[in-house]
Amino acid sequence: MAKTGANPHKDRLFALLDIAEAIRRESADELALAFYAELRALAGEHPTAAAVRSLETDFLVEWNEGAGPEVEAFWRKVGEANIDLQRRRDIVAETFARGRVATMEEYCTIEDAFEALQTCGKVSDEQANLLNEMLDAFADAPENGALFGHAPSPAKPSKPSKKAKAPKAKKLAAGQLVEVGPNQYRYDYVGSALTPMLQKKGYQGGGESWAGIARGVMALEAPELEAEFRFDPEAGCLALWATAAAPLRVVDALLARVESDAGLRKRALARAEADRVIE
Repeated sequence: MAKTGANPHKDRLFALLDIAEAIRRESADELALAFYAELRALAGEHPTAAAVRSLETDFLVEWNEGAGPEVEAFWRKVGEANIDLQRRRDIVAETFARGRVATMEEYCTIEDAFEALQTCGKVSDEQANLLNEMLDAFADAPENGALFGHAPSPAKPSKPSKKAKAPKAKKLAAGQLVEVGPNQYRYDYVGSALTPMLQKKGYQGGGESWAGIARGVMALEAPELEAEFRFDPEAGCLALWATAAAPLRVVDALLARVESDAGLRKRALARAEADRVIE
């Protein structure tokens, strides 16, 4: 990758994207590759240091919050390339240091990558047994019963039950991503920046209209994505539900482009009108 010279922030982001793309190509992860392509495009449209840092933050979520061979390969290659970037989190190491699984998010991440962590050498057989015990302890804890669909324990009825933690929301470029539960994600988008233009054209201007714009830009830029979601438009919000976070991140990147790119916005609206998917 050629350096821009005048923009070290973009240089670093592009170097990181080069590494991530090489890793995801090996597993043919088309959704992740589409997300990276959108990040490149956004970095080109918004090259300020603050904008690029925000994009880098979105990009690094999967590598700081994830676990498994690809995550380990990413950070190894970052070190080999002498890129000035410190790994912010190592969930597996943190869990061992703590001696327990702390959250449902950690549980899902480690559980999904459990066998792969052994295969890639991240954990030994002895560590795998210990990790398995911690996963079981988290799943069997009475206060976590609701998370796993367990019936409330009849023991110690006088003791007040702990309230389940609210799902954690992550701010993205245009909306926010919420991990609702295991393999259940919701993306919330409030397109108030688009409302005046939509209402001027006679549309409702709220959730139904934003859903139409989302469908239009996906049809143009990533037609394979729509099958990944369940749309839930309401008057004041557009919610998209999916079983994985990656496709929702791609939609967020597309909507961020729609907000900033008048040409793409016009084409997305025209496609939504042609497909009759906008109100």
